[in-house]
Amino acid sequence: TRTRTPTLTLTRTLTLTRTLTRTQAQRSVVHAHVNDEMMARVAREGAKVGDVTITLTWDDRTDLDLHVFTPSGAEISYQNKRADGGYLDVDMNTSGQSTVPVENVFFGDEERGVEAMRGKYRVVVENFAYHGEPRGHAVKFKVR
Repeated sequence: TRTRTPTLTLTRTLTLTRTLTRTQAQRSVVHAHVNDEMMARVAREGAKVGDVTITLTWDDRTDLDLHVFTPSGAEISYQNKRADGGYLDVDMNTSGQSTVPVENVFFGDEERGVEAMRGKYRVVVENFAYHGEPRGHAVKFKVR
């Protein structure tokens, strides 16, 4: 037997496709948020989302550090939390306090009318310190 796509779903899909096509033609930006573990951590810590957002998550007490290099070459990290309109607004596990940490850097602020710098951004993750046991292990992490 064949299943039919409900008309309502098809209509929403066509409307979304038309909207995205029009948005791309206007060279506009669309922010879409997916409800997942990473976004849950971002929301839990009150982190902001901008035109460009780089988020790091991992699952132990190790202190990983997020470093973001802007198109001009400036670096944002725990040592320099602001550069070129970007901000490190969440820096976790300096003392190993969480097993579900997150770090976040964002650029641009739609509410204030600030756009992120255009160009290439480079992201580096540094294992700054092990906290707790075991030590010396490879730490799995995600960056988005």
